[in-house]
Amino acid sequence: MFRAAGYIFFTSWFATYLQETRGVGIARSGFLNMLPLLLAVAGAMAGGTISDWILKRTGSRNVARRWLSIGCLILCAGLIFWALVIQDALTAVLVISAGSFFASIAAPCAYALTMDMGGSHVATVNATMNMMGNLGAWAFPIATPMLLAHFKSWDAVVVVFGTLYLLAAAFWLL
Repeated sequence: MFRAAGYIFFTSWFATYLQETRGVGIARSGFLNMLPLLLAVAGAMAGGTISDWILKRTGSRNVARRWLSIGCLILCAGLIFWALVIQDALTAVLVISAGSFFASIAAPCAYALTMDMGGSHVATVNATMNMMGNLGAWAFPIATPMLLAHFKSWDAVVVVFGTLYLLAAAFWLL
């Protein structure tokens, strides 16, 4: 749920954030908005390979799924928080895009975990995880204007955005 809520920021409010905080025009914000999404695809494609490599090296699903995801999600949050202090729009987007890459490494791990946990009920476990992700992806675009109205700052939205990935990492501990 938290990872999906973080991801949806890119497809909902990120271009507006860039326009309103970084002085980026509409066309450039569209281009910059594409970068974290492209790196999310690359991260998702790399995630399965990295997780499988770790599993073969260590023989531990715990390390290959849980700890890889925790590390990547914490790294993602750190990069998002770092981007808050970067003045240059392109540099900030590249840092956030790197965070998007690392967060997306956790996606194949999550789906592999549903297979590890689900056994003969893998479809139910996977559907439950997917539905929770949909709830997170539904809620954050609605919460964003509320956060803006309450805090009067996009920085607060970005802090919540990064915190979502920390919460996702925390849930991997469970």
